[in-house]
Order: sequence, then structure tokens, then C-alpha cells
Amino acid sequence: MSDFDVQKVMRKLRWPLLFGVSLALPALADTYYIDNPSLICKAHFKTSFNEFVTQDGDNFVLEFDEKQYQSKAGLFSKFKLGFKYNGLIEGKHAAMLLNWPDNSEKGILTILASDYPCRASYFKEQPIQMANSDETAGLNAEKKPTVQETDVTSSGNIALRGEIVSLIDTDKNSSSINDVQPVQSQKPFDAGSQSDPEKGPPVDTQSPSNQSSDVSQTTAPSISIAGISVNGPQGVVEGYVSDEVGIAELQINGRTVVVNSDGRFSAKTFVPIGGAVATITAFNAAGMSSSMAVMLERADETQTAFSFEELNPLKREVVPNEAAVAIIVGVGTYANTDADAIYADTDAQVFQDYAVEKLGVPANRIKTLVNDAADERGVLLAVIRWLTRAVEQGQSDVYVFFAGHGLASDDGEKMYLLPYDGAPELLDRTAILRDELFMDIAAANPRSVTVFLDTCYSGTTRGPEMLVASRPIAIRAKESAIPEGFTVMTAAAGDQTAKPLEEAKHGMFSYFLMKGMEGDADANQDNQITAGELHAFVKQNVEQQSSGSQTPELQGDADRVLVRFQ
Repeated sequence: MSDFDVQKVMRKLRWPLLFGVSLALPALADTYYIDNPSLICKAHFKTSFNEFVTQDGDNFVLEFDEKQYQSKAGLFSKFKLGFKYNGLIEGKHAAMLLNWPDNSEKGILTILASDYPCRASYFKEQPIQMANSDETAGLNAEKKPTVQETDVTSSGNIALRGEIVSLIDTDKNSSSINDVQPVQSQKPFDAGSQSDPEKGPPVDTQSPSNQSSDVSQTTAPSISIAGISVNGPQGVVEGYVSDEVGIAELQINGRTVVVNSDGRFSAKTFVPIGGAVATITAFNAAGMSSSMAVMLERADETQTAFSFEELNPLKREVVPNEAAVAIIVGVGTYANTDADAIYADTDAQVFQDYAVEKLGVPANRIKTLVNDAADERGVLLAVIRWLTRAVEQGQSDVYVFFAGHGLASDDGEKMYLLPYDGAPELLDRTAILRDELFMDIAAANPRSVTVFLDTCYSGTTRGPEMLVASRPIAIRAKESAIPEGFTVMTAAAGDQTAKPLEEAKHGMFSYFLMKGMEGDADANQDNQITAGELHAFVKQNVEQQSSGSQTPELQGDADRVLVRFQ
């Protein structure tokens, strides 16, 4: 026999903690008295539970903190299952299961061990001892476990058998050692072609109330659990049932379950959200029965979760645009406001790859500024110096992407982009006026300019905060003219909020902008995407996902080709 693995039993009992869990007895139960424990139980007390069980003359005293060792199997608190206390104490070589039935004057103590299981009753008050009690009767009630050589000699079994021998030698009324024989543990149900080492040995949960101390009488069936699984509403309990006179019927929650010739069974039952208790009852040919309850847990499955396809700019190759230039800015966190632009920095970093793979911009002709690199000085220098040098006048297509906060002046006449170090309260001094930015870009004399702005000007943010606490009312930015040759696509109307798409971890506008560039926006399947096609795709999806509260807008040349597939 292999050594008893307490950890495996703990994993097993994590599901059922057999017979259920209920309301605890008064906190910190002090002392209990074990009634006439068998020789096997006494040996277990000394080898595995000596810190919990002590001997006072002929009395065996159990002391433990009920709250500390009470089962924590969540949903059992909903189902009393006939027990007002259920706990488990982990010993050195075995585990002790403690059950106290409702309306009972005694609790049931069960030692869970692979070779030498045993049971006893325990009382709050010291019980009256029966005269001339015979230890061998206790051995008979536990299927005559004896000391013999087993397949594998473990340290736990050596200690236990040594203690049994010692107890027998000191008991003049006990039978000889040759009457003591180890229990052969039942073989658990094997769900596959190989055994599952995680399941560990089965736990025999035969009801003690149905056992007899006389082996000449028929005992109740023995039920062992090998595995419990829940897949959505379908729960499955697998195990093994045996009886010396034969199993007549096995039921789960009152429904008959097929039992194989070797005692194996697989019982299915419905498990609602929140979990359920399944009661398994076995009847033998003599009319005796035993039952056990197991817990089947099912998580609350969220039915409203959405998922969005991962962005991938590598799906289709495009025609390179060697003269193109791109400036990409993303500010997710700010120095002078606690209101973050959620995912704005991520949007900018990902868009850099779309500029290369979908707009055809050479990688060495892209300037990307993220968070603290995107302060006012950094953004203005990128436009006034770097862009002016990079543009081939009259030949370069310029692409600008900005994700972050925007604000309008109190009268809605001016629109600002907020750099990393911008202060919402000092727009004129610390923010970048959108019209001036466009004029600086136009001064470089490119062939065309396409601007993508994942921002809004209402003063609201991608999160719950307002950019300016003293201005809680959203300001509607008035539409302003754009320079000739410019095409501008913005995330929202002047009084709306540019929202995040939480499931995709991107701004809503940015996600569908990039997804459309992959080819989804090519409405007429002509292997190219115009600004109008891209806007139509983004607008349809953003309005749908925002329930109509965010409407992307387009100004400029809707026929401008932005993406050319090979």
C-alpha cells in the first residue's frame, strides 16, 4: 500500500467535504470526549493527532478550535444536509473528518487513511463507558484491519503498526496480532486509460450509522468518490461502489444511476449557477443503504462579455509610399492632471506599425512621441524642425496621429490638443492650438496631409473624470475650417466624448481605424481604401459600440486613397 497522502485528501475534500457544511457550533469549542475508541483509532491518535487528542486515564479527550478547522467550502453554508458542524483536521499521516448531525447528542469522528480507517463518536460531556468493552469489536467494525507486510512499507504505516502492536501487547483482553490485517483500499474509477495521480486514493464515506460491530451481520454499501467535474450546467460525479452482498441500486438525487459490474459509476446531474449539492445513495441486496453528499461548484458565467479580434497590420501587403512622413503622438498620462487618457499611449505605439504596414510610410521617416516625450516642446519641435526637414516639398504625403486629451475654449471657438505637460486650466499658455499646428504642418509644403485625432474637445475624458473641475458642463467645439490639402478624421463630434473600447484595450476610434486599414474598410473590394471608406467603416462600428453616443467625423477629401494593397 502507498503512504496516505494528506494533500490529496485535502484536494479531494475541497469539493465535497463529505456530508456537507453547515452552521458552526458555538465558537471555540473547548473539550470533547471520544466514546470508546477502537484500537486503530487510538493508534491514529498517538501517531497523527497527539496535539489534538490526549488520554486521561481511560478517557480520550479531543480539543480543537471549531472555527479554525471548520470547512470553508463556500456554498455548503446554503445546505445543512442534516449536519450543524463539519470540519477537518490534517494530521501527520492521516486526516480527521468531524461531523455533528442536527438534533444529535454526539458527533462523528472519521479517520481518513488508506490502510487503517476508523470511526468513533465524540461528546460534549463525558460519556458513560460500557462495561467489559472489547477492543476486538472495534477492530471488527473496521473490517478487521491487521498488521501484515504490504506492497510498500511507508513511514506512516510503520509508525501506526508499531503503535498497534504496542497497544495490543498492553491490553490483556485483546486478540493476538495475527487477527489484525490491513484494509485493502478500493480502486477508484479511472475515467481514462491511465490513472490520474492528482485524484489520489478514494475516500470511503460509508455512513457510520449503518455499520455493525458484528462481521456476521451485513454492512451497508461503501461509496468512494474518484472525481467531480462541472462543465457549464453539466455536472459529473465518478466513483466506485461496493458491498459484500451486492449492490441493488445506486441513485443520485433520487434518479437511478447505472453501475458497472466492477462497481464503477458515472453519475450526471444538472448544476445551476452558484452550484448544487448532489446526494448519492447506494442500496444493497439486503435492503441496507448508505448516502453521501458532494458539492458541485459552478461559477457565475458572464453572458454579456464581448470580444474583439486582435489587431494585426501584417495581413496584407501594401504599395510602399517612399516619400511619406508620419508624426505619431500618444499621451496616456499627464503631468498636470490626474485624468488619464486610457490606452492613448498604447494606441500611438501600435499605430506606428500601421503607418509602416498599411500607409506605406518608411520606418525611418516616422517620429513617435509617447507620454513624457510628447510635451509641448517635443511636439512643436517635431513639427517645426523634424517635419520641415523630412518633407519632400510637393511630393510627400504627411500623416499625423494624435491620441490624448483635447479641450475647447469656453466659447467653443478654439480647439486645443493637450501635450504631456499641458495644464487644462491654462490652455492659452500650455496647450497646442489645433489651427496653429495645422498651419505649421502646411508650411512644410507637403503634397497632402491626413490627420487622425482620437480626442475630443468637450472637457470629458475616456474615464469618469472631467479635465477641468470648475467646468463640469461639456463645451461644444465649433467646427473650424482646415487648410487646403488637409483631410481630418476625428473621433467624436464637438460635444461628445472619445471613449475607450475596454475589451480591446484601445481607444474605440483608434481600434476601428486600424482594423479598417487591415482591409475591412475596403467596401467595394478594389484593393484600396479611401478616406471616405475608412470613415464609413469607423463611424458604423463606433456608433454601434457606443450606443450612438460617439460619432466620428470627417473633413476634407473623402476620395483620397490612404491604403493601396498590392
